Amino acid sequence: MTQELVYYIFKIENLSKRIKEVLEGLNHVEVDYEPNTDNRD
Repeated sequence: MTQELVYYIFKIENLSKRIKEVLEGLNHVEVDYEPNTDNRD
């Protein structure tokens, strides 16, 4: 494998991990907001 290829694979893995964290964060926000709106109504 070329060093460049290894570098890009590492970057892509890092990016996918980041995206996963962001999506999980968004899911938590949605879960947090739903009960709050229910309580207000």
